[in-house]
Amino acid sequence: MRSRTSPLAGILGFLLLSAQAAPAYASPSFMGLGDLDGGTNGSFASAVSADGSVVVGVGTSASGLEPFRWTQAGGMLGLGKLAPGDSDVTATGVSSDGSVVVGRSGNQAYPGSRRSRSLRAGCC
Repeated sequence: MRSRTSPLAGILGFLLLSAQAAPAYASPSFMGLGDLDGGTNGSFASAVSADGSVVVGVGTSASGLEPFRWTQAGGMLGLGKLAPGDSDVTATGVSSDGSVVVGRSGNQAYPGSRRSRSLRAGCC
């Protein structure tokens, strides 16, 4: 005579195995990034590297709006402008490992003046 197992027992067994194999995730958290030297307190993050170690965006420095790259070790580092007088500047993206930042720089008064650039960490 064969023993009969309840379908409910199979489901419970699957749920127990699944619960034990579920990965643990860190709780989300918020961290202020600081600001650029000489500017007002304000910045906008536009991209984050895959592991969260690098954040890029735009902040206010002594020379006005300026794109930045942030790391926990180095803080917020201004990336400069491509031309004097550029007012429409931002870092718009970052590679998955954080080593390359892309962005734009231009003058709002001259719409055709937009320039794009990529920067490699530790260079330029």
